[in-house]
Amino acid sequence: MNEQEQLECLNKMTATWRQDKVYKNVRSELDSTFNSWIDHDIKAVQYYRRTIWKVDETVFFNTSKNAAILLILQQDTNTNVYKDNVHLIFAKEQNGKWRFFYKSMHSLTAERYYVKENPEEPCSFKYLSDMAKMRIIESGYFKKGQCKIRDSYINDWYTEKLEQKHQKFLNNK
Repeated sequence: MNEQEQLECLNKMTATWRQDKVYKNVRSELDSTFNSWIDHDIKAVQYYRRTIWKVDETVFFNTSKNAAILLILQQDTNTNVYKDNVHLIFAKEQNGKWRFFYKSMHSLTAERYYVKENPEEPCSFKYLSDMAKMRIIESGYFKKGQCKIRDSYINDWYTEKLEQKHQKFLNNK
């Protein structure tokens, strides 16, 4: 199974998960939490005020569905900025509630000069989503050549350092 087939597998998983309460809860809670971070003047996310952003539909769960990576798709509205971004968010369920971690997670950048005829126009959310899904698949979300989630890919993001950086993130106003 190649990476394109794994992408098709991921899209089928996502279609199934859309009916799932856990899927709906984690996406809804991330949207609410992210807006709260912006509203509470958390410094690292203030630039989202001047962009168009949304939580992507794809959720990269572990097999237990108690940890995941979600994507924030971001189109910059500044015509002098020729890039759009996808920020990975780590999510962990603890005591029946989802916690989200922004700091120390990767961002992926789409340089408009390479993907758009008119670099002043933002990349579509579909393009950003597809780019991020392929990067995550390429980096090992699935077991090699299979359509089986590699739990360590998700679970290994959670570390003491991630917790510490998250606390600094929340206190940096």
